[in-house]
Amino acid sequence: MRSASPPARPPAAGASLPARLRALAAFTLLAIAAATACSKQAPGARARGSAPRDLLLITIDTLRADRVGCYGYSGARTPRLDRLAAEGARFETAIAPVPLTLPSHTSILTGRYPAAHGVHSNGHERLPAEAPTLAGSLAGLFPRRGAVVASVSLDRLFGLDRGFTEYDDRMPPGPADGILTQRERRADEVAQLSSAWLAAAGEPFFLWVHLFDPHAPYEAPARWRAKTGDPYDAEVAYADHAVGRILDALAATGALERTLVVVAGDHGEDLNDHGEPTHGVFLYDSSVRVPLLFRYPAGIGAGRVVPGLVRLIDVMPTVLDLLGVAPPPGVQGVSLVPLLTGASDDLRLEAFLETRLPAQQYGWSALRALRGRDWKYVSAPEPELYDLAADPGERVNLAGRQLERSADLRLRLEEAAAGAGSSQAGPASPGPELQRQLESLGYVGGRAEGAPPISGPDPKRMAHLLPVLDQAVLAFESRHFDQAEPVLRSILSENPGNVFARRLVARSLLALRRPAEGEREYRRLLEDAPRDAEALNTLGTLALRSGRFGEAETLFGAAREASPWDPRIRNNLAYLLARRGKMAEAERMMVDILADNPRFVDAALNLAGLRRRLGRPVEAEQTLRTLLREVPGEPSALQALSGLLNEQGRGEEARRLLEEKAR
Repeated sequence: MRSASPPARPPAAGASLPARLRALAAFTLLAIAAATACSKQAPGARARGSAPRDLLLITIDTLRADRVGCYGYSGARTPRLDRLAAEGARFETAIAPVPLTLPSHTSILTGRYPAAHGVHSNGHERLPAEAPTLAGSLAGLFPRRGAVVASVSLDRLFGLDRGFTEYDDRMPPGPADGILTQRERRADEVAQLSSAWLAAAGEPFFLWVHLFDPHAPYEAPARWRAKTGDPYDAEVAYADHAVGRILDALAATGALERTLVVVAGDHGEDLNDHGEPTHGVFLYDSSVRVPLLFRYPAGIGAGRVVPGLVRLIDVMPTVLDLLGVAPPPGVQGVSLVPLLTGASDDLRLEAFLETRLPAQQYGWSALRALRGRDWKYVSAPEPELYDLAADPGERVNLAGRQLERSADLRLRLEEAAAGAGSSQAGPASPGPELQRQLESLGYVGGRAEGAPPISGPDPKRMAHLLPVLDQAVLAFESRHFDQAEPVLRSILSENPGNVFARRLVARSLLALRRPAEGEREYRRLLEDAPRDAEALNTLGTLALRSGRFGEAETLFGAAREASPWDPRIRNNLAYLLARRGKMAEAERMMVDILADNPRFVDAALNLAGLRRRLGRPVEAEQTLRTLLREVPGEPSALQALSGLLNEQGRGEEARRLLEEKAR
């Protein structure tokens, strides 16, 4: 409750960062070997026309290359992407390093693999402050550097705003984010905002635009559903139309011909080609091969098709090279300018891939892969080898027949992994004293966190559980918790280490007002994932509600160490401090949280409630009005401000405030 009586709002049990099914799971990636070091070509030495004045980067979430017309798909409705390819260059085989939104975008914007930039999953890690970014590298060239993103997955909380002068990540008001659904901007809104930004840009600019629509669930507007019989294709067509609107807006400013335009997918979508409805579990090309297009008439020939393999980590150094800017230290991608100009047809690159999502979420084996132009080797309990020239759909596993080739590729993959560095942004381990306190409370056990091995159930042998998980999630999202529980327990009977299923069981039990059972499930979850921030945070909340303040402090402390930047956990600690009478300390923590996260509604409401209780209504009102400037129309803030005004005898002002809300 957000009442005036306690000084702060207690956290909701089971609260977690916004998530879609499997797409927002925690997992960690290794760094990549120095074999992928940057091109040594001097960025300014080129005779291919003047450098672009402006830069437009468009990323389209969850876009498979083979569902776009210019990549040969006859069912596509993608005229603007096809036209862009005809007017510029198209990379036939562009590979994402990881099939998840946040880490893949971080690789695009840093030129590094996830192990080097430290972001391995959606919703659980933040780009380290010292990591160089594309926007930061272009600060001396472009006075205006803007971004318009379409999903909470790319919220500034995760660090991708670094280097931008403007970062528009405001999502529309709506219901709380869930597992299958989250607040997002549709393509029309993104196109409108981006077009307005371009119209006002004036001086040399860099604009990054993110479109989210092809991501599940596939709910394109009726107009686009009528154009195709496939829901995914309809979302792709809808996103393509938005790309066209943005390019038309750029043309209307007269800047199109002097602008370098880059369009890339961030990852693909399996669409059950290999038993996965969405993405994140497997490393097949359906999930990692994406479109990549470059257009700049003064420097890139029209209609060029580049057959060789390239990586999304190559986007940043290529853009910098075309703009005449040297790449920052640590960039692992290479410049693709020789491919764009025709100086080379193939740089003979290889892509290192991995996903730890199966291990971290489901208790299955992690996967790693090495992909060349014609071959892919997947390190798994049952290794996989594919001849991509003869078998582009990756249907015939040759690992048992091509033993020599398998051994060679396995050795090359292991050498790359052995040369990898540790993650910069991984959550810290609990300190010795905190570890002791947790163990004394019975919370820590099971395997230690770290790099999951290539062992355990093979994901391809467990993929039959993915549709069952979807069934459970649909019931959970529909608030049919009593229906979700038995489905989840059937999964756990076969797959007891499935952290995702156990987490949903615990949440369902809490929603069904069975807190003792929910607490037991979260304790059981910690046996498999001792540093699971949600479990620690929720157990802390349950302890706090029961008046077990010492236990709550220990659990919140462990959750904070597991996810030190997460403002929700810090907010819970601030609430606990207030409950224990440490008002000044609680207020300082809330102020710090809001300095980093000014749109964090719960923290602002808590701070206003604290100041209200301490007899400082003017400051409480200021806090609420600041929140309403950051989050216009926020219902809870309006209600709290109305109550505060009524308390001060300003009933007419309160009435007008609520009338504005009703309108």
